[in-house]
Amino acid sequence: MEFWRFVQQKITVHKAIMLLYVLNSNGSSPGRRGFKIAVAADNTLCGTIGGGIMEQKLVEKAKMLLSKNKTEVSVVEQYHDKEHAQNQSGMICSGSQTIAFVPLVDKDVATINAIVQLLDKGEQAILHVSMQGLVLLANTPEIQLGLVVRSNNEWYYTEYLDNRSVIHVIGAGHVGLALCEMMRFL
Repeated sequence: MEFWRFVQQKITVHKAIMLLYVLNSNGSSPGRRGFKIAVAADNTLCGTIGGGIMEQKLVEKAKMLLSKNKTEVSVVEQYHDKEHAQNQSGMICSGSQTIAFVPLVDKDVATINAIVQLLDKGEQAILHVSMQGLVLLANTPEIQLGLVVRSNNEWYYTEYLDNRSVIHVIGAGHVGLALCEMMRFL
């Protein structure tokens, strides 16, 4: 929730923001699907895409794109090894991750406000990220979550945004069952 409030605060005062979103990760990768960082034009940040030298380089790239007023969504693949000739992250953990650079502009204010309102109410939202930017979707059973790639320029990423508390119950006996039933009401 803190993340989306940060984005809302910055975009409301007309600060340019670049949203870096991990769309996919493979192997041993510091950033996992759904990790995100918001980079504001005033050099403030919120979130993470995995940390380390990779995050630092991509934050600097985001700042450069913001300074040039870039409004196109772009995607960067980062490889965490020395075997790939291009797109090396500078890390050696042997995995990879795909990161979208999504510039947020004035037209995104309504979407960001809707996200914050839904999460404030404890409701779920479905976020859809594509080359066209951010969109909230209706909750329907046929929605495919995660990254779907049709071509280099035709892809989308969809995830649930949820602010509900999570309780992990270890054990599946009668006490665990009763506890789960009780927790549903809290």
